Formats: sequence, structure tokens, C-alpha cells
Amino acid sequence: MSISTVIASQNRLLRQEIRNRLGQEGISCAREVADLRDLPAACLSVSPQAVLLDAAYGDSMFETIEQVTRDPALGVIILGDELDAALLRGAMQAGARDFVLVRSEGGRLGEAVRRLALTVAAPAVQRANDGPGKVVAVFSTKGGVGKTTVASNLAAALALQSGKDAALVDLDLEFGGVTSMFGAHAPASIVDLCRLDGPITSAVIDKVLVAGKIAAMGKTRGRNKETIGEVRILAAPPSPDLAAEVDGDARRKRNYSYVGDILAAAAESMPYVVIDTGSNFRDTNLIALDQADVIVLVSTPDILALQNTGKCLEILLRRLEYAPDRILLLINQIDKAMGVSLQEISRGLDFPISHRLPNDIRTVVWAANCGQPFVLTAPKSKVAEGINGLAKQVVGF
Repeated sequence: MSISTVIASQNRLLRQEIRNRLGQEGISCAREVADLRDLPAACLSVSPQAVLLDAAYGDSMFETIEQVTRDPALGVIILGDELDAALLRGAMQAGARDFVLVRSEGGRLGEAVRRLALTVAAPAVQRANDGPGKVVAVFSTKGGVGKTTVASNLAAALALQSGKDAALVDLDLEFGGVTSMFGAHAPASIVDLCRLDGPITSAVIDKVLVAGKIAAMGKTRGRNKETIGEVRILAAPPSPDLAAEVDGDARRKRNYSYVGDILAAAAESMPYVVIDTGSNFRDTNLIALDQADVIVLVSTPDILALQNTGKCLEILLRRLEYAPDRILLLINQIDKAMGVSLQEISRGLDFPISHRLPNDIRTVVWAANCGQPFVLTAPKSKVAEGINGLAKQVVGF
């Protein structure tokens, strides 16, 4: 797929630098523009897939972004030296798709342009033709059981097995970290969606999601990239104090369910939505559990985690009255030396165990430190086989 771009900046040296970077990755620059007023005409004349727009234009670029993005086959990437939250929010509202910090993350510019080109070639609204996506909530009432690891690798496994995209939503609002599991940097987060003036739609969600590494890694393994879905991440707030803007007193609209609308919009455009929830029953997580088609309840075989899991099952089944077949119980970090069998765990909880993952610290920690899911780094390991088995059940659910 040939990709052409237009670079808009008053800085001639920056235009040259960006042109050279793109050229090294086989991406052409069809036109350079210094005067922002010339950008719409330039786009009409060369029909690029991507416009690379210098943030130095400031607020004056918002109207131009709105004008050029009326063409659904064109997307805008903002280039800047530092992240300005107000500028980013305005650019997103105007229709920009991504924000690249030129100095610190210029190496991902080519990847951002290619991803954008694929997106505009097959817009999110077209991906919704098969109906709403399948929503999976990965939940636990105790930290440290591997919930984030399960959610991240499940999203990657779903994308690999189905060949379709999977959104990974980080609802651990205070201390979420799914982006690090993919070595990704998120220029925007769920907080930015909650600060928008307009409605939260699938098109808006699409602009905020950041891609993980799965497609590029799959290609290096000799796979056909066209058959590999992407994992696209909605990051948690960058600071714990910002969680209140999503679910708390700092919300712009006190009684508005931001999370409910965000999950519904994500499911409109993404075939799979995996939610890494927080370890509690706050409103945010209850909304996620209500909207989930499948709830993966994660526990470990230690007594404290199992006690918490028993209480959690009581709430899910008795108080919330969820159907038992919506819940998949996954026991993580199984080790024969623990002295308790899976049969004993199942009898004690009075609930069947659907999946189990072995205690493989070396594989799991090494992959996490590399910023890559272990279903990619160690696909033949027992722990990866366990996640792939879970993904197969989710696909057929």
C-alpha cells in the first residue's frame, strides 16, 4: 500500500527532517506547505492519506483541521515538541487522529502514518457492519492476581486469532498500566474523552485509541499483516488524581455516565472490547460488568485471594443476579507445590473453574519488561496456551 502525505509547517528545517524520516520508511511526501491557508488546496490537489501538521500553528489550525478532515479518506497527525493538553483536546475535537512528539518519539512517526492510512482506508464505522463488538470484562476484587496481564494478553490473543481489532480499555483509573504491557505511549487518555464538549462517539474514540505492537510483531513472524488485528488501547488517566474526572466529583457533568458511553461507542466500531477493570465495585466497574458479554474473574490459589473470590461470586451471582454462564473463572499462577488442587478450589467456591494458567514468572515478567504480550514472545509456552484457550472460548461465546 503506497502512502502519501502533506507536511505543513512554517519551519523549513522541520519539514525537511520529517520528509527525510518518512522517506527512510518508504512513505512519500507529496507536498510541503508553509502557509496554513494553502493546506486545503494542497490536499485537494494531491489527495494524501495523511497530513502532518505542526502544532506551532496553535489555535489557528483547528478550523483548517475541520476543513480538511471532511474528506473521510484523509487524516491529520499533529507534530509537537511537548504535549499541550489544551492544544491536544482542541485538535481532537477538530478531527485530528494522533499526536507525535517529534523530539522524543519521532521514531514512531512512520508507524503512526501507516496506521492512520489503514484507518482512513477502512473507517471505524465500516468495521461495525457485523453489529456491536463483544465486550469482555477482566475482573478481580484483589490486586496482584495478574488481572492486567490476563487482560492485555487476552486482547492480543483475540486480535491474532480472529484477525480483527480488539480495543483494550484501562479502567484501573488510579494506577492503570496496560500501555506499558505493549510498550506504547498514549498522548491521550480516557480523561480527554471526559473533557470533550460534544458526544462520545465511535469516531471520537477512534482518535484517542493508541495502537500496541501486535501488528508489527506479527509481520516480523512471517504473518500476513492483513490477517492480523490490532490491539488499540484506551489509556487510564496519567495521574491518579485525574480519576475523579472520569468517575467522581470532578466530572464536568456530575450525573453523566462517561464510562457507559465510552464502552458503548467502543463496541460500535471494534469487534472486541477487553476491559481491565479496577479491583473494586465502584460505579465505573459496575457499569463495565453490566455491559460485558463475558466476565473473566481472575484469582490465584492462595487463601486470601480465594476468600475474596468467593465473596465476589456471591455479589455477582446473588446480588447483581448475573447468569453463571456469563462468568469464566480463571485461576492464575497454578503451582503443584501449593498443596491445593483445582477440584478442591472449585468445591470450595461452589463454582466451576473454566481456565487455569501455570505459575511461569520467567515468561510473564520477561514479556512485561520488554513491553510485549507473552502470547507473542513465547507463543508455545503453557501460559500462552492457556490464554489462547480463553480467547478461543471468547470468540465462540
